[in-house]
Amino acid sequence: MGNREQKRISTLSKDKVIVDFFPDALDADEMENVENISDRELSLHAGALCLYATLLMTKIHETDPMKLEPSCEDRINDLKALAKAEPKYAAYTDDQINNLVNNMIKVDIRNCFAHGNFEINYDIYTQKMNFVLHPMRRDLVSNEPIVIDKNSIMKANKEFIAKNGEEYQMKAMLSELMIDNAVTTNLSKTLKEFILPTQMQKLTDYYIGKKHLTKSQVLFDENIYYMVQYILSSAKITYEQQDYYDIFGKDSNVFGAIALIRNSLAHDSLEFVDNANGVSYVDKHISKTESVAESASKLLIADSHKQLIKNLLAEGKHSEDAINRFKDKLKEIFDFFFDGTYKFEDVAGVWIENAKEKE
Repeated sequence: MGNREQKRISTLSKDKVIVDFFPDALDADEMENVENISDRELSLHAGALCLYATLLMTKIHETDPMKLEPSCEDRINDLKALAKAEPKYAAYTDDQINNLVNNMIKVDIRNCFAHGNFEINYDIYTQKMNFVLHPMRRDLVSNEPIVIDKNSIMKANKEFIAKNGEEYQMKAMLSELMIDNAVTTNLSKTLKEFILPTQMQKLTDYYIGKKHLTKSQVLFDENIYYMVQYILSSAKITYEQQDYYDIFGKDSNVFGAIALIRNSLAHDSLEFVDNANGVSYVDKHISKTESVAESASKLLIADSHKQLIKNLLAEGKHSEDAINRFKDKLKEIFDFFFDGTYKFEDVAGVWIENAKEKE
């Protein structure tokens, strides 16, 4: 892993992709560089987010985590020593301890990617990049990370996509009518398992792949904007979910919307409906169906709220009471906007100014 600094994926990464590929949706001048990060470095972060988004769709971190070829000998040795010192494992044989620790590593990989408990380190010149996972365990606690090379994740993702692609190549041998029927009937499955992962992998290749791609070679279609925005936003909120919990609280509608989308994505209970114009979420006893555009807008607004609060907190110029009042107003904006009572652009500016004036 070397001594390179570990960093969280930049919160600007998603906007970098949108600016590069959909300039009509977001101009570069609108992307405030609060992190003072160079465009060259930000491109690597954008690639990391696209790679993470692809992984969340292929779900290899859940179904076959060891395929990601983790490097974690120090952690394994730590866990073995801790397990042998634990009374409840005193009667375990060496093979049983090995199996126990191996399963712990699998769970750690799954949880780190599912909850955003990882950072990246990289070289901006060689584009070498590692995902450095920091598992959070209640038992057998070790501070040793799990390190996964970006190339291992890309390889596993591409193998998943290629395998699913074989199914659609077989369908291409059928009549056009049978192909249309097959794709329409299984549109949600086709999108989730092949089309969208392939699109996100192409974006990954553009930013951090070995083969240079032009922008025209990356996008399937310009009309895929909402899907790309939606998938990247979903990956971003999954990665930054703790921020929403800390800022808005678990009982807020903001965090509730975030949790529903994240959990549906993580547990594969998300379905595309209405000819892929809509999306349906199911999480425990909750279900909701809405347009992809509405979901994308919801995630954009929640993200902007979260980042605004983080920026204010970082400034250190505002009282705790003023920040809390501002949080409450942002919650109201979110609730009213998605109930259709107010338009965000009509009320946001007024409430922001009022919050500042009351400090």
